[in-house]
Amino acid sequence: LDEQRQGYINWLAALAQCDSNPVALGFGCEAGLLASLGIPALICGPGSIHQAHLPDEYIEFDQLERCEAFFSRLIDALDDELPTFE
Repeated sequence: LDEQRQGYINWLAALAQCDSNPVALGFGCEAGLLASLGIPALICGPGSIHQAHLPDEYIEFDQLERCEAFFSRLIDALDDELPTFE
C-alpha cells in the first residue's frame, strides 16, 4: 500500500473504531475486479472473517450494531470534504 492509500485506510478504520492493519485473505469478492480497473477498494462489513463462509457462519447482533454505527459515522464524514493524504 502506498502512503496515500494507507492514509485512507487509517481514516476509515478510525471511523469504524477498529485496527487498520491490512490482512490478506483467501476469498473472492469484487475488489479484485475493481483493482484491475484501477479503482482502489476496501472490503469491510460486520462480523469476523474467521466466522464467515463456513457451514455455521454467523454475525453477532452487537457486530451489526457496530456496523450500523460505522456507516452512520461514514455518512456524516462524507458530508464534509474528503481528507487528502499526500
